[in-house]
Amino acid sequence: MRKLTLALMATAVAGLVATTAPIASADEPSTGAPQLLHSFGYKNLLLGMSGEQAVATGLLNQPSASDDECAVYTLKQSEGARDPMTVVFVSKENGVEKINGTYPMKTTRGIGKGSTFDELLTAYPNATQNPQHSWKQDAPAPLNPRAHYEFDASKQHGVWQIHLSLNETVCAF
Repeated sequence: MRKLTLALMATAVAGLVATTAPIASADEPSTGAPQLLHSFGYKNLLLGMSGEQAVATGLLNQPSASDDECAVYTLKQSEGARDPMTVVFVSKENGVEKINGTYPMKTTRGIGKGSTFDELLTAYPNATQNPQHSWKQDAPAPLNPRAHYEFDASKQHGVWQIHLSLNETVCAF
């Protein structure tokens, strides 16, 4: 019995060693685990945290633009492919107000770039067309009454961008 226990322990340890990947720094490309834009933020970058706290996460570059009210940050290259609008808005009043997702990011319900319009509506049946932008669908962020998702999407093209935003914002998007 002792030999069997030792053999099982050795196999378990070998399996752990073989499957344990080194922890990537914020500057190294992310691989493996899905990149989730969850209802409260992305990784440890959370809606409402101050600009100083947001920078301390290691996920952001220095601000690319700012004024008296708001600063605009870009996510580090390691967080995935992005277009020029993949930015994070931070106001002095509310902290992190909006996170524009990179292309690998998905919501916790699996919606991201490349999802079909029908998949979006199945995952977020309460989604409604944004009153100011016909290409945006807005949906409440599950478990976070202070936030909502915005999906750049159409029936013809599906989803091409995802965003997470506070409901009340100061920054002009």
